[in-house]
Amino acid sequence: MLAFRLNSAEMAESGLICGGNVEILVEPLDAGCLPVVRGIVETQRSKGQALLATTVPADGTPGGPEAFKVLLTPDGQAVGSGAEAAPVDALRAEWKKLPPAATRVIAREDSEKGARLLLESVAAPATLVVFGAGHLSGEIVPLAKRVHFHVTVVDDRPVFADPERFPEADEVLVCEFEEAFDRLTIDDNSFVVIVTRGHLHDRLCLEKSLQTGAAYIGMVGSRAKIKTTYEALEAQGASRERLQQVHSPIGLFIHARLPEEIAVSIVAELIEVRNSRLFG
Repeated sequence: MLAFRLNSAEMAESGLICGGNVEILVEPLDAGCLPVVRGIVETQRSKGQALLATTVPADGTPGGPEAFKVLLTPDGQAVGSGAEAAPVDALRAEWKKLPPAATRVIAREDSEKGARLLLESVAAPATLVVFGAGHLSGEIVPLAKRVHFHVTVVDDRPVFADPERFPEADEVLVCEFEEAFDRLTIDDNSFVVIVTRGHLHDRLCLEKSLQTGAAYIGMVGSRAKIKTTYEALEAQGASRERLQQVHSPIGLFIHARLPEEIAVSIVAELIEVRNSRLFG
């Protein structure tokens, strides 16, 4: 454990205007960590959630009878190095308090030497599904990838839904928009952005998205289009409460005009919603 204290003298010498304390945990990974690594990979692949717990010794020295690095898998089992020393019940209790993708350092209550625990929530990145592969999507996708979304682009036009046009996307689907909902898993870790080429396609995608558990649904459009679309969907039985949760007009209001600017406003809103879920 390496500790750095940035006092006023060090701040002045380095040109910084903010001080603080920084601790960096450097740890060797040996064969005993392979079950942990495999568990993390499988958890993310299956879109599950797990908890990684690592002992942080009080004196910064690795090892010892108290030390462990374990993963609590989605089924609650503990795997990893020193799992027999891990207070599994206490870890499960702390896991319930930890939001997805969050990290926390806490005191290890069962330690006689003042060790701490580094708790890391393990989960698959949030999924972003972009319906429409036009010029606006071309700006949204690389930005969303830069901020760690798993991105899928959907369009029914092969010339637009071309992986070469979206090299940053994790997946590009060429299919009818309605068919895409049968091929995709849209859950409470999913974000939906609707930017198709026309009102009818937008309305269809919105109607289908409302039937999912998506954490975020956003649709591009004027206020007149939004009003007409909402009225039509409500007449078909859509919940008014659910419609009020849709982000439309989409994006944060930053006076955006150009496609690049609109993309920034949309991705900023995605970040705001995602992080508010993580950190309140």
